[in-house]
Amino acid sequence: MLNSVPPALNSLQDLRQRTSEGPSCVYLTAPWCAFCRLFEPKYAEFRRFYPQVKYFKLDVDIVEGVDELKSIHTLPSLLLYEDGVLVHIVEDLPQKRPGKKLAAAIRQYLLHERGPEAEQNAKWPASARQLQRSA
Repeated sequence: MLNSVPPALNSLQDLRQRTSEGPSCVYLTAPWCAFCRLFEPKYAEFRRFYPQVKYFKLDVDIVEGVDELKSIHTLPSLLLYEDGVLVHIVEDLPQKRPGKKLAAAIRQYLLHERGPEAEQNAKWPASARQLQRSA
C-alpha cells in the first residue's frame, strides 16, 4: 500500500546503503515523541505526492552513530539525501500544516525547483478533505 509506514532503517550501514542512490528522505522519530506519532501518517502520504523520492524512518533511540544526529535539536526532524550526501535537514516542523515545510524542502533540495514558486507550488493538500477526495 502506497501510504503505509515507510521502511525502518536499523543501522548506520543501512542508512548509508539505502540513501546512496537518488533522492531520499529520512524521518527521525522516537517512540516517546508525541508529535512524531501525529506526523507519521502525514509523512507516509508524501510517497503519493513525490514518488521519485525514497522514504525511510529512523528511530533515534535504536540507531546510534549517525553524525547528522549531532546537530538535531528537535523531533520529528527529516534528513534529505541525494546520492548519499546530506543536502538539508528539516527541523522545527510547525504543528499546524507541518507537511508544507517538508514539501517545500523536497521540491527545493531534492527536485531542484528554485525560487518562490517552488514553495507556492508545493504539492501538499491544505486539508484532510483534499486527501480524502484524492484517494
